[in-house]
Amino acid sequence: MNIQNVASLAETLQSFGFASDLEYRLLQNICFRRPDFIIKERMLKGADIMNYSLSFKSSDNEGDYECIYYDATLRKEIIITSVVINSINTKELEKLMQEIDWSADFDQHIEKQFLIESKDSWAREEKIDKVVAQLHSLASIEEGANIADCLKFKFWCDTPIHEMINNLNVLKSRFEISQRFYLFNNSCISADEAYRFLNNRWMEKTLQTKKKQAEDKEGEDGSSAAARGITGKNFLQKKSGNKGRKLKIQ
Repeated sequence: MNIQNVASLAETLQSFGFASDLEYRLLQNICFRRPDFIIKERMLKGADIMNYSLSFKSSDNEGDYECIYYDATLRKEIIITSVVINSINTKELEKLMQEIDWSADFDQHIEKQFLIESKDSWAREEKIDKVVAQLHSLASIEEGANIADCLKFKFWCDTPIHEMINNLNVLKSRFEISQRFYLFNNSCISADEAYRFLNNRWMEKTLQTKKKQAEDKEGEDGSSAAARGITGKNFLQKKSGNKGRKLKIQ
């Protein structure tokens, strides 16, 4: 194992704005002499989330590795509509979900004493049970199902329970945008530059969507107006024909 290679890799990636603990995370993978592996990193950008997947590959038989590229995914802020559905206040439910640490794995060792008789030792689980009951109640009403899905996606994505999110791929396409960035001669755009690039792409996508919606609405309005015009013309023709028949009878 080439420690100098590990240090050089970590230094290069840290210069791009990635975490300072990369050296050890690289060692954890390289010591197994994997042909390739991925290290993931998550960054908060205000209300937005950036997820990075750094891809590494063995460059030779000497155990040296290089970072080939990284995938960057921007998840935009998910705004939950404030409404009461089936006696569930969506903003209060959102606040309750925000108080829970959803990243804890089911199999994760918890450094605390558990006593079934002590309610304090399972307070987190009781709170989760209350949240899930409200999510089920919310989703039982058609207008609340989408909000329930958005709440799950907002708090459960990137956690051990992400598979419990309904319509995960649909929600990803709705709230996320991704791009792959390649490294050439240890040169690449930084993590912050990747965020700005994807944010600009998101703004462009949003504007195009609004433009298309406006065009579709204009098309619908035009079709409705044309239909009203034809109906009015037919009515006038019918009325004129009736008048002509009356005159002929006289």
